[in-house]
Amino acid sequence: MDWVYAAVRPPMVERDGTSVNVFKLWWEEAEDCLGMRYDFDRVTWMVIRTKEDGTFKMGPFEGLVGFTFGRPRGGVTIMLSQRYWLAPEVVRHESVHAITGKPHGQLPEEVFDRCSKGEGP
Repeated sequence: MDWVYAAVRPPMVERDGTSVNVFKLWWEEAEDCLGMRYDFDRVTWMVIRTKEDGTFKMGPFEGLVGFTFGRPRGGVTIMLSQRYWLAPEVVRHESVHAITGKPHGQLPEEVFDRCSKGEGP
Protein backbone atom coordinates (compact mmCIF):
# COMPACT_ATOMS: atom_id res chain seq x y z
CA MET A 1 0.00 0.00 0.00
CA ASP A 2 1.17 3.50 -0.78
CA TRP A 3 1.00 5.19 2.64
CA VAL A 4 0.53 8.92 2.83
CA TYR A 5 0.30 10.67 6.18
CA ALA A 6 -0.78 14.27 6.39
CA ALA A 7 -1.09 16.37 9.51
CA VAL A 8 -4.45 18.11 9.35
CA ARG A 9 -6.14 21.21 10.60
CA PRO A 10 -9.81 20.34 11.10
CA PRO A 11 -12.52 22.72 9.97
CA MET A 12 -13.81 25.40 12.26
CA VAL A 13 -17.45 25.57 13.36
CA GLU A 14 -19.39 28.38 14.97
CA ARG A 15 -20.30 27.74 18.61
CA ASP A 16 -21.81 30.45 20.82
CA GLY A 17 -20.47 33.17 18.54
CA THR A 18 -16.94 31.76 18.57
CA SER A 19 -15.09 29.82 15.89
CA VAL A 20 -14.05 26.43 17.32
CA ASN A 21 -11.93 23.60 15.89
CA VAL A 22 -14.45 20.80 15.28
CA PHE A 23 -12.01 18.16 16.62
CA LYS A 24 -11.65 20.16 19.85
CA LEU A 25 -15.43 20.28 20.17
CA TRP A 26 -15.76 16.51 19.70
CA TRP A 27 -12.77 15.99 22.04
CA GLU A 28 -14.47 18.02 24.79
CA GLU A 29 -17.67 16.01 24.30
CA ALA A 30 -15.65 12.82 24.89
CA GLU A 31 -13.97 14.38 27.96
CA ASP A 32 -17.37 15.38 29.39
CA CYS A 33 -18.72 11.88 28.78
CA LEU A 34 -15.70 10.27 30.45
CA GLY A 35 -15.38 12.78 33.29
CA MET A 36 -11.64 12.94 32.47
CA ARG A 37 -9.32 15.50 30.87
CA TYR A 38 -6.22 15.34 28.66
CA ASP A 39 -4.45 18.29 27.04
CA PHE A 40 -5.89 18.60 23.52
CA ASP A 41 -2.82 20.57 22.43
CA ARG A 42 -0.63 17.48 22.98
CA VAL A 43 -2.45 15.61 20.20
CA THR A 44 -1.20 15.38 16.62
CA TRP A 45 -3.98 14.60 14.15
CA MET A 46 -3.16 12.77 10.93
CA VAL A 47 -5.20 11.60 7.99
CA ILE A 48 -3.90 8.62 6.05
CA ARG A 49 -4.62 7.24 2.62
CA THR A 50 -6.73 4.11 2.81
CA LYS A 51 -7.85 1.14 0.79
CA GLU A 52 -10.93 1.39 -1.40
CA ASP A 53 -13.16 0.35 1.52
CA GLY A 54 -11.92 3.34 3.57
CA THR A 55 -9.88 1.26 6.03
CA PHE A 56 -6.19 0.82 6.71
CA LYS A 57 -3.85 -1.65 8.40
CA MET A 58 -1.56 -0.78 11.31
CA GLY A 59 0.75 -3.59 12.38
CA PRO A 60 -1.38 -6.69 12.97
CA PHE A 61 -4.63 -4.68 13.01
CA GLU A 62 -6.67 -4.56 9.80
CA GLY A 63 -9.92 -2.84 8.87
CA LEU A 64 -9.16 0.29 10.91
CA VAL A 65 -10.76 3.70 10.41
CA GLY A 66 -8.79 5.23 13.29
CA PHE A 67 -5.74 4.43 15.40
CA THR A 68 -4.33 6.15 18.49
CA PHE A 69 -0.85 5.76 19.95
CA GLY A 70 1.33 7.56 22.48
CA ARG A 71 4.54 9.41 21.79
CA PRO A 72 7.58 10.10 23.94
CA ARG A 73 7.04 12.85 26.53
CA GLY A 74 3.33 12.10 26.81
CA GLY A 75 2.00 13.28 23.47
CA VAL A 76 -0.55 11.35 21.45
CA THR A 77 -1.00 10.81 17.71
CA ILE A 78 -4.42 10.05 16.30
CA MET A 79 -4.53 8.65 12.78
CA LEU A 80 -7.80 8.81 10.87
CA SER A 81 -8.92 7.22 7.63
CA GLN A 82 -9.20 9.69 4.75
CA ARG A 83 -12.81 8.57 4.31
CA TYR A 84 -13.82 8.99 7.98
CA TRP A 85 -11.65 11.84 9.23
CA LEU A 86 -14.68 14.11 9.70
CA ALA A 87 -16.97 11.47 11.21
CA PRO A 88 -17.74 12.65 14.76
CA GLU A 89 -18.16 9.12 16.12
CA VAL A 90 -14.72 8.08 14.81
CA VAL A 91 -12.99 11.20 16.15
CA ARG A 92 -14.68 10.83 19.56
CA HIS A 93 -13.86 7.10 19.65
CA GLU A 94 -10.16 7.79 19.08
CA SER A 95 -10.37 10.67 21.57
CA VAL A 96 -11.58 8.18 24.21
CA HIS A 97 -8.42 6.12 23.61
CA ALA A 98 -6.22 9.22 23.93
CA ILE A 99 -7.95 10.70 26.98
CA THR A 100 -7.98 7.43 28.94
CA GLY A 101 -4.72 6.02 27.57
CA LYS A 102 -6.48 2.67 27.22
CA PRO A 103 -6.93 0.34 24.24
CA HIS A 104 -9.85 -1.98 23.60
CA GLY A 105 -9.92 -4.69 26.23
CA GLN A 106 -8.73 -2.34 28.97
CA LEU A 107 -11.86 -0.21 28.88
CA PRO A 108 -15.40 -1.60 28.64
CA GLU A 109 -16.80 -1.40 25.11
CA GLU A 110 -19.91 0.33 26.45
CA VAL A 111 -17.69 3.30 27.38
CA PHE A 112 -16.56 3.59 23.75
CA ASP A 113 -20.14 3.23 22.56
CA ARG A 114 -21.57 5.79 24.98
CA CYS A 115 -18.86 8.40 24.47
CA SER A 116 -18.54 8.03 20.69
CA LYS A 117 -22.19 8.36 19.69
CA GLY A 118 -23.91 11.50 18.59
CA GLU A 119 -24.42 13.60 15.53
CA GLY A 120 -21.75 16.22 16.17
CA PRO A 121 -22.16 19.90 15.39
